[in-house]
Amino acid sequence: MYKEGQGVDQSDDEAVKWFTKAAEQGDAFTQHKLGFMYSQGRGVEQSDVEAVKWYTKAAEQGNLAAQYNLGLKYEQGQGVDQSYVEAVKWFTKAAEQGDAVAQHKLGFMYSQGRGVEQSDVETVKWYTKAAEQGYADAQSNLGLKYEQGQAVDQSYVEAVKWYTKSAEQGYAAAQYNLGTMYMNGQGVEQSDVEAVNWFTKAVEQGYANAQSNLGVMYMHGRGVKQNDVEAVNWFTKAVEQGVAVAQFNLGAMYMHGRGVEQNDVEAVNWFTKAAEQGDANAQSNLGVMYMHGRGVEQNDVEAVNWYTKAVEQGYANAQFNLGVMYMHGRGVEQNDVEAVNWFTKAAEQGDANAQSNLGVMYMHGRGVKQNDVEAVNWFTKAVEQSDVEGVKWYTKAAEQGYAAAQSNLGLMYSQGRGVEQSNVEASAEQGYAEAQFNLGLFYQQGKGVEQNDIEAVKWYTKAAEQGQAAAQSNLGLMYKQALGVEQSNVEATKWFTKAAEQGDAEAQFHLGVMYVQGHGVEQSDVEMAKWFTKAADQGYAGAQFMLGMIYEHGQGVEQSDVEAVKWYTKAVEQGVAAAQLNLGLLYKQGQGVEQDDVEAVKWFTKAAEQGHADAQYNLGLMYDQGRGVEQSYVEAVKWHTKAAEQGQAAAQADLGLTYKFGHGVEQSNAEATKWFTKAAEQGYAAAQSNLGMMYMYGRGVDQSDVEAVKWLTKAAEQGYAAAQSILGVLYKQGQGVEQSDVEAVKWYTKAAEQGDADAQSKIGVMYYQGQGVEQSYVEAFKWFTKAAEQGDAVAQYNLGFMYAQGQGIELSDVEAVKWLTKAAEQGYAAAQSIIGVLYEQGQGVDHSDVEAAKWYTRAAEQGQAVAQFKLACMYHQGRGLEQSDVEAVRWYTKAAEQGHASAQNCLGFSYDLGQGVEQSDRLAFVWYSKGAEQGNGCAIFNLALMYEVGLEVVQDQEEALDLYRRATDGGVSFAHFHVQWLTKLSSLDRRELADDSVAISLYHRGAEQGHVAAQYSLARMYEIGRGVAKDKGQAITWYSMASAQGHEDAVERVKYLQKHLD
Repeated sequence: MYKEGQGVDQSDDEAVKWFTKAAEQGDAFTQHKLGFMYSQGRGVEQSDVEAVKWYTKAAEQGNLAAQYNLGLKYEQGQGVDQSYVEAVKWFTKAAEQGDAVAQHKLGFMYSQGRGVEQSDVETVKWYTKAAEQGYADAQSNLGLKYEQGQAVDQSYVEAVKWYTKSAEQGYAAAQYNLGTMYMNGQGVEQSDVEAVNWFTKAVEQGYANAQSNLGVMYMHGRGVKQNDVEAVNWFTKAVEQGVAVAQFNLGAMYMHGRGVEQNDVEAVNWFTKAAEQGDANAQSNLGVMYMHGRGVEQNDVEAVNWYTKAVEQGYANAQFNLGVMYMHGRGVEQNDVEAVNWFTKAAEQGDANAQSNLGVMYMHGRGVKQNDVEAVNWFTKAVEQSDVEGVKWYTKAAEQGYAAAQSNLGLMYSQGRGVEQSNVEASAEQGYAEAQFNLGLFYQQGKGVEQNDIEAVKWYTKAAEQGQAAAQSNLGLMYKQALGVEQSNVEATKWFTKAAEQGDAEAQFHLGVMYVQGHGVEQSDVEMAKWFTKAADQGYAGAQFMLGMIYEHGQGVEQSDVEAVKWYTKAVEQGVAAAQLNLGLLYKQGQGVEQDDVEAVKWFTKAAEQGHADAQYNLGLMYDQGRGVEQSYVEAVKWHTKAAEQGQAAAQADLGLTYKFGHGVEQSNAEATKWFTKAAEQGYAAAQSNLGMMYMYGRGVDQSDVEAVKWLTKAAEQGYAAAQSILGVLYKQGQGVEQSDVEAVKWYTKAAEQGDADAQSKIGVMYYQGQGVEQSYVEAFKWFTKAAEQGDAVAQYNLGFMYAQGQGIELSDVEAVKWLTKAAEQGYAAAQSIIGVLYEQGQGVDHSDVEAAKWYTRAAEQGQAVAQFKLACMYHQGRGLEQSDVEAVRWYTKAAEQGHASAQNCLGFSYDLGQGVEQSDRLAFVWYSKGAEQGNGCAIFNLALMYEVGLEVVQDQEEALDLYRRATDGGVSFAHFHVQWLTKLSSLDRRELADDSVAISLYHRGAEQGHVAAQYSLARMYEIGRGVAKDKGQAITWYSMASAQGHEDAVERVKYLQKHLD
């Protein structure tokens, strides 16, 4: 009551007093009111901190007004640390209670991604909620979403609907937007009157954009009576608020003196302000002012600067003007290609001036390939006149004896342009050089007359003698090519020089060619470069390409890849295929430009599509390797085939490889051989080498070592390292040639000296073994090192081995590990296996069973038997990986099947004890026997045990005793215990060992008497449950007794059983 002065005198002090009392009692409404009083400094000293305090109390009780105001405090960082996240939290609480202002605010936060992840969907959702409650700001913003189609289906109708709701509430931005919709007829029937109505409502609130648009309506008399003064009035109001489009329009009014006194300086002033804000119209007009020196000092560079800014926004008039600048070389280097580029952009947007100029460029072939059809097309678009009108006026001038017009009239008739075709010599007989040149051109090309080089030379000569440069250039070509005259390089050079000195680009190019070839002049790279440069500077594509070549190779100029790229780029813009190829190569190699495979492919493609064989080949390579494009053998084949069919040897060779491996085509050795042969017969060394290989293996041809040697020799004699290396192999093996280690060394050495890693590795082996050369570990080490440093895995393995053995170099476990690791990392199984051993033994590396198991696994998976055995042992013992008898058996089996004797023994042992497999005396006997046949002492020992007790064989103590003796001789030291045991037993006792119960009794008696073999055998009976119940505890007891007396196998059995106690 005190706050509003209802029934009492208004008093903020009293209001605060009573608000405070209620607020302190927890009343949310008065807590919010008290927070508001603190926020505004009404009745209390202003304090955002206190405001936040009371807003928070009220907000936490669900007071939506407090929640919204608290959100504002967090958004603005008033009385609290600024936090969009907290702001969104409180806006959300208020919005969810239906507060329209909070809903709109929350939509705004989603729109901007403040405190939440940006989401147009959420924005529209909350704007809609607020708009449906009649909140004008939200209605306006929702209209904008529909107009732009953001998170809703684009709909001008819906946009107008919401703009209208907001505008009718007096919201200025909506009134402006609604006016724009009426102005453009979007979502409503077009109505300038309605547009003006709504713009007026918005401007009455000072809305700047509406002021600008209202000015436009007055300027064009749309919806109001045309009035330049009123237009200027509204533009002026808008520019005072910094509206760029109004600044531009005001500048235009000053430029043309509409509504104000004409003033170029003021025009430039306002164009500049708008241009600096990025207004394309203003940027273009500012360029015009600088171009013509209106209101500023004339400056072509500044004109180009502003045109460029405008064209970057796609502004057509600026594109036209920039084309003009390039066409005439004003403010930029003259460049017809660029001129055409910008005329085309503007013309395609309907700019009549650009269409006209583009027609001229096509007519004369400036910056584009000459094309009268295109010229007529663009002229027609630009004007509603035809060539007939042009003929009419040329005819009038010709009738008055005006030679230039007569020449043009003849040209129109000769080409049938606007008139019925009929060649005439009108002004040519009067000695008019241009017409004489054209007549010579018609005779040379056989256009309208019977083709006649002699007549062409006649008319070229007449024109050339009058100084017509194009005629001089063409006459030079006639002499060079002996067309209509006797061939003469001297005459050719003479006429090229005359035309070149007049600046004729084509003649400058041809003169450069004469200097490079020394035809008609003394050969001179310097003069060559000079004339190519002159022609290239004028945009002559052939010269630009040649200039790129001479910069790339440093011929007559200082070598520069950057300059090469520059000139190739100019040439490719005119479609020169060879330049496209060379530019592609520079991008591929990163010479003169940043390496870029995508750009390389782009230029290879352009050249390839023009039929350039080398480009087709290179494009095929990019597809083959997946560089700059998605890898595709099919595309690679396509382009290599195109090049190969043109006789490109490298493509033929690669196509051969493609068929050989069936990449992108059906595999065909016959086709591979066909293409290898084509390339080989052209002397292509790689193809000769591959063809030799096809003969060597009889692929696609009848096998022939003689033919293989023939083609490999051809390639090898050209220095092809791979062929030299293979030829060395053939001599080493005596295949197709008489075996000769000396010849093998010779060819290996040639290849090795070229850096061929395989040959370096092989020559290292020759030196290591002393084959064909004097044995030398030092030389072997040298060549292994060279090959190893190139990544040859075999050489890395051999080098590691030499370091481990100290052969040819000081012994070094560290270096051994280093090189063996390199080979192992390349997947070389033998190296992986040895690396496993080194980690297991801690030799040259820190001991690590885990690393050992890792490397054994890699080698084992490649089928390396030693690694398979070692891996099985690791699984058996649970070292470096989880113990698994099943895995152990799997790997023992793989190694055993490859004949690894120790693995055969261990596999037999697994079957013997039923570890990891179902127990099988038969299979145990089979694998013990295989191991024993290879002399494995442990396998012999275990086989002896089977004979001793008659497992899977007829019990035979003599055979057992013999096998124990063989095992002892084979280094199985504990076998002698068993020899002693059997020797002491009587013949009866030996026979009774075949009976399990008797055997147990005998073993017990002998074990208790301290016989080691009896203790071991008794332990084993307990382990496998033979003659007694299986008992690992008893087995460990008796194995322990045997191990205490030196039985090594018993020691291992104790360790195993203790580790695997149930």
